[in-house]
Amino acid sequence: MKASCIFESFFKTLELIGLGIIAIATVIAIAQEVYAMYEHGKVALSDLLLLFIYLEVITMIGIYYQKNMLPVRFPIYIV
Repeated sequence: MKASCIFESFFKTLELIGLGIIAIATVIAIAQEVYAMYEHGKVALSDLLLLFIYLEVITMIGIYYQKNMLPVRFPIYIV
């Protein structure tokens, strides 16, 4: 096996692990935000916008796993 194939597979694995960590952290952040809304007893516009951004992150990860490309333009639409 060539060294380039080993490095390519190593970095691909690191990339997938990193995306998995980001996905788990995003789901935890969503749960924390929902709990904070429950604790305050109200939902503010900032809460909804933050949840929307979290949803966009999850969508970007899903698209990456399906199409093997990272859609960078989605966060630009949010800004």
